[in-house]
Amino acid sequence: MKRPQRRFSEKITLARWLLLAKFSDFQLGTAKAPPPKVGKVKTMSNLNDMSIGTLLQLSQLKQEDSITGVCKLLLGIEPRKLMRCRAVDVILFVAWVMGEVEKINRLFKKLDTPRTADEIKAGFDKIDNGVFGLIDWYARRMGIHDHEEAQKTSWLIVYQCMKIDHDYFICNKRLQEIQLNAIKQHRK
Repeated sequence: MKRPQRRFSEKITLARWLLLAKFSDFQLGTAKAPPPKVGKVKTMSNLNDMSIGTLLQLSQLKQEDSITGVCKLLLGIEPRKLMRCRAVDVILFVAWVMGEVEKINRLFKKLDTPRTADEIKAGFDKIDNGVFGLIDWYARRMGIHDHEEAQKTSWLIVYQCMKIDHDYFICNKRLQEIQLNAIKQHRK
């Protein structure tokens, strides 16, 4: 008589799953949508209302802290309670969040502009103030004197402000080139 195959139980807790995962080559992938709940906490359908401060914290999570860190930051679930939640819900939620954070980070990365030779010569390529620089830029732009207050702003608003400034920067750079060429043509 054939034995029925054992399937991954959807009732397995995160604590048990983590013990079993040590003996596998499991890699956290991405998920298209979050589960409706993790434990008793309802999940969000998108990350548009997430603050820039939370986004930056998520981006800086270490691999070993990602599961508990994501759930603590976004759902407020303490690690001890999280260990009793269904593993499938936790893993799907974390995979979805990490995929969304990756997409958001790619949006910000698209706003990087390549440096000209003169800008490199002047040292602009060496300026990298990281996370603090982003928060400081936004706070100064909006006249906010408290960096903690600036970190509470939705990442989407910060991104839109950066995009506006980026677009104006690109247009001004083109305008300067056009004007420089016009002056050169006029002198001939």
